[in-house]
Amino acid sequence: MASKMILEMTPVQCARTTRFVKGSGWIVRDMALGADGSVALSGWHSETWRTFIDLLLIDPDSTNKCKMIFTREFNKSGDVCRPRYVSYISSGQIVTCCSDTIELINYTQQSSIKSRKFSGEASSMAVSEEGDQQIFVGLYGSNKVIVFSPGLTELKTITLTGLQDGDSVCELAVMGAEHTLCVLTGWGGKALVFNINGDVQTELTAMNKTEAWSFAVSSELLMVLWSDRTLITAHHVPSIIEGGRHSSLPDDGRHIVVCFKIDGSHTIRIKNNRLISVDYNTGELKEYAVEDMFSFPALLPALASTIKKAEVKKLMKYFTIPAGQSKAFTDAASLLQYLLQTGQVTSRDTTQLTKAFSERGLEQGVGALTIYHKMRDEHDRRARLAMEEENRRQAEQLKLNVEQHLKDLESQQMDKQQKDKATEENDQTDLS
Repeated sequence: MASKMILEMTPVQCARTTRFVKGSGWIVRDMALGADGSVALSGWHSETWRTFIDLLLIDPDSTNKCKMIFTREFNKSGDVCRPRYVSYISSGQIVTCCSDTIELINYTQQSSIKSRKFSGEASSMAVSEEGDQQIFVGLYGSNKVIVFSPGLTELKTITLTGLQDGDSVCELAVMGAEHTLCVLTGWGGKALVFNINGDVQTELTAMNKTEAWSFAVSSELLMVLWSDRTLITAHHVPSIIEGGRHSSLPDDGRHIVVCFKIDGSHTIRIKNNRLISVDYNTGELKEYAVEDMFSFPALLPALASTIKKAEVKKLMKYFTIPAGQSKAFTDAASLLQYLLQTGQVTSRDTTQLTKAFSERGLEQGVGALTIYHKMRDEHDRRARLAMEEENRRQAEQLKLNVEQHLKDLESQQMDKQQKDKATEENDQTDLS
């Protein structure tokens, strides 16, 4: 495999809640992102063992850049410290899990909807975002995952084959409509992919790294934060799901579409092209723009890093290369740069490049191009909506201006009529 290019990412904004002042003793264990842009944090207090949930909006205009929309503290559960987990379940609702209890909360009404007990102790939780929004709860010191309906009905228990003694489902992500599971077996543990039946399909690796720390998943991307807590690899979800059906362990990084570094963190989550990280000691949140990772300037070097030198000449046949010039392309970067300079590849047209990568079986390149186009389409969609909103605003302002102008004209006309009438009455008085 060609060496991967690593992008250096800078957060677009940072924030911290008032809960996490120096020496407060609060620790973040879990984080979830809502469709409304809110962030849910959960965790515990290191001394009292009380647990908490905070829901907040990152607000650049506030002092701490966080606007709290819901908060709740819970009494300690039992005689040991047990972490609390949180996920969004639907509009206005979250689900939380601690020890052997799962609870559904309506945070807009600040009320509990229902709760129930289950057998075992929770070590992680995730909600499937595609389709039925089932709730998956990993169990501490076990290879079991319990599946609940959105109404907290216990549906089934999945047994994960391939976990070793002492492994736990330390973190859990659910990918795709088939509910493919990505499991972290411990802090700095393995990142394993299982099908819904619990059969292990592949182990995710990256640049000789096998120890993962956290996951962030969307419909197209699975991001893995590795044990140095700065390196993140973005994997193409459809390729993982499809490749897992007939690939061997480990996956040797074949599904990685981009690599990048962030500031040191402990937990990452992704939603609506926002990647947010949190430090579990300080509670500091940092937001990164996912589309920046797939911008066109970053795309070509990233693509070049996925192409082996032996593939370069094979790719040339798909493009117009002058006779005798092919020897000048000693690596993929020089070839892609030439295609860019000659207009055979542009930010708007990568059709031929996609075809070449597809026919050559370069999965990473196809995955990166697919995500790039989706990011670009989403950027165009947002730009179009912003323009439509601006046009609507301007049209509304023009309407208001015209209405005000007509009112002013009418007022001026009435004033003139009153003055004319007064003048006429004065003239008649003088004549009499």
